Amino acid sequence: MAEDAETAVRRALLLFARCREDNDIELDDLLAGLIDEYGWPPVNEGIFRALESNESELWGAAVSAIWSAVLDRRTMDSDRAIALIYHRLDPVPSDLDDNLAWGIASRLKGVGYLSDYDPLSDPGVVAQLAKLSR
Repeated sequence: MAEDAETAVRRALLLFARCREDNDIELDDLLAGLIDEYGWPPVNEGIFRALESNESELWGAAVSAIWSAVLDRRTMDSDRAIALIYHRLDPVPSDLDDNLAWGIASRLKGVGYLSDYDPLSDPGVVAQLAKLSR
């Protein structure tokens, strides 16, 4: 039986998370193969599902996958992406976490990096966060 997109994405994210230090494994290459096979929307949904899961091992790789997709200008539900990222970041984030989350949010919302936009005050993001805490 063929593997579905969500399972394939989970497997790729897990491989990347476990082999992050291995320079032979590039997340972009893993994602490109999945996008070629399944298309972007199912891959995007698989990334979101990884962030919704309780599998914390997948979260960092999934956030990296969203960043990669943002840089590639792929379409996605920006409110859901931002909410999932802020939901899964360490409660005591590092500067790197803050910068990555902000970089993703500012690009998805089309605001300048130095803008006063606050993702956690955005009604769309707040609504998505509320869904996550149910």
